[in-house]
Amino acid sequence: MKDLTVQESFNQRQANRSITFMDVRTPAEYGSAHAEGAINHPMESLDLNNLPFLKSEEVHVICQSGGRSMKVCQKLAAAGYEKVVNVEGGTAAWLDANLPTVTGKKAMSLERQVRIAAGSLVLIGAALGHFVTPGWYLQELPIPAEWGFLLLGCPGTGRKEITKPQLDPLVLRSFFAVLIGARPLLS
Repeated sequence: MKDLTVQESFNQRQANRSITFMDVRTPAEYGSAHAEGAINHPMESLDLNNLPFLKSEEVHVICQSGGRSMKVCQKLAAAGYEKVVNVEGGTAAWLDANLPTVTGKKAMSLERQVRIAAGSLVLIGAALGHFVTPGWYLQELPIPAEWGFLLLGCPGTGRKEITKPQLDPLVLRSFFAVLIGARPLLS
């Protein structure tokens, strides 16, 4: 098993069109944008006994940033595949290098959906606590930090989404508003 940059992988595949190019992201991720020529075989449902290439053939494996493809490369190597290549940096690096890409409909990641749902629950609890009865603030006591999930999940619709939680002034103001609103219940 070896690692190649996206440019090196592209150059090798241009020189040798028989190299299999496997994208191990989810179908939604693959559908939103993928490297030209990549075939989707999601890591979660990968069947090592039913792959469309031989164990002696070279295969380049790509994911979003390189983590999942590394795991799949290790599995392939352990299963006896001889020429396994991890594409470093994944599709994000592929897009940054402006290499040939197929784009489709944008899909919202599962993590982003969870953040929006968790943030919405806290927002609803805060509104009910303020307008209906302060008892609704108790719903937020176990998870006050998740107030910002709604706002962390909503920004960005392109490929440059937030990948790590970042402190945003609006998120901080909202978080402290929840704490101030809950203060009578805590004293």
